[in-house]
Amino acid sequence: MIELKNITKSFDHIVLDKINLKLQEGNIYVIKGISGSGKTTLFNILSFLDTNYEGKYYWNNKDVKKMNRDDLQTIKNNISYVFQKSYLFKKLTIKENLLFIKDDIDKIKEYAKKFDVEKLLDKKPEEISGGERQRISLIRALLLDSKLIILDEPTSSLDKENAEIFRDYLKEIINLDKIIVIATHKNIYDEIANCIYEIDFGRLKLVKEEINEKNDNNNDNNDEEQSSFSKYDFLFVKRRKEKRIVLMIVMTLFFLLLFSGISIIQNLKKESIKDYAKKYPIQVLNIREDDLPYIDYKIEKEYFNYNIVKDDYKAYTLFDANDSYFQKQDLIKYGHFPKTDDEILVNEEFVINKMQLENEEAIGKTIEIDDNVLTISGIICGTDIYTWENNEIYTDIVDVETNEIKPAIFILYNKIKEIKTAVKDQTIIISMSKNDIIDIYLKSKDGYVKFFNSASLNHFHTIANKEYTIYNYVKIYLEIGLVFILFMFVFMISKILLELYYNKRQIGYLRLYRVSNDRIHLIFLIDYLTEILLAFIFACIIFNIICLIIKLSIDWNFYISLINWGIIIFISIVYFYGLVTIPIMKYLKKDILECINYD
Repeated sequence: MIELKNITKSFDHIVLDKINLKLQEGNIYVIKGISGSGKTTLFNILSFLDTNYEGKYYWNNKDVKKMNRDDLQTIKNNISYVFQKSYLFKKLTIKENLLFIKDDIDKIKEYAKKFDVEKLLDKKPEEISGGERQRISLIRALLLDSKLIILDEPTSSLDKENAEIFRDYLKEIINLDKIIVIATHKNIYDEIANCIYEIDFGRLKLVKEEINEKNDNNNDNNDEEQSSFSKYDFLFVKRRKEKRIVLMIVMTLFFLLLFSGISIIQNLKKESIKDYAKKYPIQVLNIREDDLPYIDYKIEKEYFNYNIVKDDYKAYTLFDANDSYFQKQDLIKYGHFPKTDDEILVNEEFVINKMQLENEEAIGKTIEIDDNVLTISGIICGTDIYTWENNEIYTDIVDVETNEIKPAIFILYNKIKEIKTAVKDQTIIISMSKNDIIDIYLKSKDGYVKFFNSASLNHFHTIANKEYTIYNYVKIYLEIGLVFILFMFVFMISKILLELYYNKRQIGYLRLYRVSNDRIHLIFLIDYLTEILLAFIFACIIFNIICLIIKLSIDWNFYISLINWGIIIFISIVYFYGLVTIPIMKYLKKDILECINYD
């Protein structure tokens, strides 16, 4: 049972003046009055759309103003509406409209048969008559299984025949122990009404009363909103969705620029190092002993720089095969790299000038140095292999005055350090990966101690300058991009708020039909995020195609790591979720009355 006691409502004048009304289950109540007499205001209070009034409202003998939030929501979930207009969603079929409100096809078919609209279920709202639309609206109200059904001028736009058909259906459903309240200015419902009131200047006058006395069911068991998300919500989004092509293009470009910036920051230095490590043959180099602690963690091997000076040639340290420039660059044209400590390499000039043999004849010959008999296992050939550009260890083999290559032999490190006449230089030869050498050098451009004395490393000035120039430009771009992202956040929220303003009646009626806020939020979230998701996918595809082309063309890897992809996706989800959610939640917090009264 519902009871209003001394309900008073004022705007700039009194609209309802001490209204007393008692509504019992199993009865139809008709409230008549001209436009502006207070019918709609009374219905707004009755349906909890307006809670700012004086007086008492009792639901099952409980004062609603003293109820907690959950109990109050339970009562709201027991109220359904049928309006003068059907407010069916135009782009959905009749069946889809009903399934969207309540996913219960058996119940829908039962009511469709009862109200003779079975043949209309697959049609769109604009394909059926006004009377048929009102019957569908009544089915929609019944699907929600509410105790109180409010009908606000439901047949004012119908002809007499359709109005009478609609009226006759109301007689059938009153046996369902519902409370039906009808606002009208017509007499068409008089014969089915148990109670008729007239309202004029905010005062309610009883005209007819034939109440069916029934035991009121005080249990409000319909305590849930329609909160389960279904395929019909996706269908709703698909049918109502507007295409935002410009937004998708802008977002695709935005993502491409974002991916490019992150990719350059992540990969530029690494790929520069890899590329220049292929071009330059540095494998071992000498450093001052004081500089050793700076790079000790990257050093693979350490060699002291031994050499032996003879009258007409010089013996140099030969590093292990993995570190030897000769081995790496395939400069041994005859024979092979030494396999034992007693084997040595000689250069072509030594064979010709000192041994006066052909290259092939020198292989296997022996040389005696300080009682050590050494066997020639291979011969090095070349004219520019001792230059600063290619190698810093053996540069003095070239005569600076004549530019001629001096005879030289190369003794393995383990052997030369045992020879008594071998002299140890003040520097240390270190073996490390070319990538590490270049990496450390590039770091020196950014404040690290530069400890290399290698002239050949001057080539990496070019690398450093290019890399840091591009790197700094990208940093500036990302900083500008951050400002743009913040600006876009504000701009897009304003744009979404404007679109929602023109859709707020739809939001209001969704809430009125007890579609939960979570469902409404998700519906609009999907709507607005679809273009952004498509833009993200398109940008990913385009970006990875560009990366593939670069990889195939110059063998530079600009793919973004999985970790960075995870960070990008996480930040994007948070950013765009907030971008869409903030304006949506603003409208979900508005009064339903404010939304549905939008013109």
